[in-house]
Amino acid sequence: MPEQPTTQTMKISEVKQLNRLINQVHRRETRVLVEKGGIPVAGFVSAEDLERLDRLDRERRALQDP
Repeated sequence: MPEQPTTQTMKISEVKQLNRLINQVHRRETRVLVEKGGIPVAGFVSAEDLERLDRLDRERRALQDP
């Protein structure tokens, strides 16, 4: 199984052009799928969604490990 990716933390001031979009994600109004050349490469989700994804990953690994 591939190693779990790390989560990079950045200050919103470092990505000001994304401020409005990040606010929408934070308010859970949207999730964002980022494409490069038409291929999905990343996404923006709320912190709550990320915590849920991390929990599901841990649960899945626990079921797979004997």
